Amino acid sequence: LYSRSIVDPLYGIKLSGRSGKLNYGILHALDQAPTSSVHEYGTDGFNEDDVSNTVAENLYIRLRQDAFGAGYIGLYAADKRTFLKSNSTGKEAFNNILGGDIQIPFGDTITLNSHIVGSIAGPKGGDPQIGSSGSFGIGRSAPKGFGGNVSSSFSSEDYRQEMGFLTTSGRQTYSGELNHTTINKKDHLIKPAVNGKYTSELNGNYNAQVGFYQSYRIPSRIRFRGYVSPTWIRYQNTDLQGYSAGSDIQIRFN
Repeated sequence: LYSRSIVDPLYGIKLSGRSGKLNYGILHALDQAPTSSVHEYGTDGFNEDDVSNTVAENLYIRLRQDAFGAGYIGLYAADKRTFLKSNSTGKEAFNNILGGDIQIPFGDTITLNSHIVGSIAGPKGGDPQIGSSGSFGIGRSAPKGFGGNVSSSFSSEDYRQEMGFLTTSGRQTYSGELNHTTINKKDHLIKPAVNGKYTSELNGNYNAQVGFYQSYRIPSRIRFRGYVSPTWIRYQNTDLQGYSAGSDIQIRFN
């Protein structure tokens, strides 16, 4: 949900709270000047000409149940639909999503995260676009020793989320990191890391990146970080290559 996609609300209602282990939130608003599609390829029924003479009803519901100790199970749904203003002509459209997510901790250092969501969108009375998106990741975060994470995500070509922010579809992403934390006798933290990320799109574009990082903490007031990251890109049948590098230092004064 990206609430700023609601531009000029005639009214809005937002409720959130907690009852025992259950967290909940509800948002409902009527937008008098809906923006055109936030998707990179657009959505039939939500393009600029389509929404120029409409108002949009926006509804979002989120439920999350605490589970597995420090984890949770969640469910969310969104509904956005446009209606023609009086004496106007054009298209009316809708976009519905339904998804769920889960986080499961294993001990104090390992966490598994996953989500899956389906969408349906299109003009009223027309052929809808039906798609899905999802992700999976597992990571280890420990004060000492080896840590890291691996994750993957996907979105089908027809996935749409018109209450989102610059949404994309038709791509797959894989990423991972491996690091090692050492704290010596002087309480100096030394943490080297290597990570990588690969994203591919159905149109043949891709982005591959590898990063090498080094962090020092001396002892808890000064932290230095440095990195270098080569990148390989293919965009519109053109191969590109480059790299980025940098460093920073943080000093804390009590």
